[in-house]
Amino acid sequence: MHIRFRLNFIIFLFIQPALVFGGNRLQGKHHKYNAMKLLRSFVHAFNGIRLSFASELNFRIHAVAALLVTILSAALDIAVFEWLLVGFCIAFVIVVEMLNTAIEKLCDVVQPEVNPVIKKVKDIAAGAVLVAAIFCVIAGLIIFVPKIIEYLKSF
Repeated sequence: MHIRFRLNFIIFLFIQPALVFGGNRLQGKHHKYNAMKLLRSFVHAFNGIRLSFASELNFRIHAVAALLVTILSAALDIAVFEWLLVGFCIAFVIVVEMLNTAIEKLCDVVQPEVNPVIKKVKDIAAGAVLVAAIFCVIAGLIIFVPKIIEYLKSF
């Protein structure tokens, strides 16, 4: 029952829309073109991650924090659901940080001089990162504090 449901769900989500919207593009002469276009999209996406890591201190700080949290999660043997929440939090903060960086770079191109409206836009984007980080710290405390207390009591 579960396997059949999962297969039907996968077909509904991925294959059916491809047939409806993609039509014959999934076959024939366009197949190679679409594959190359998709590959280029991934190259550009990985380049964006590389640029964020290379140019943004806050991104590197979040990446180090993500690594430490992952190590702590493995050491404390957290449950599957907790892994999902930790993974979501890591991705959430990194995505918001990358969007903040993109907004800041775009603002710098559009308006190189100091501008009060651009400052507000940048402050709002930075505030979004802060909200995401605070949410994830709270989620981390909920997950890790009881486990750390339990671990310390075992001594």
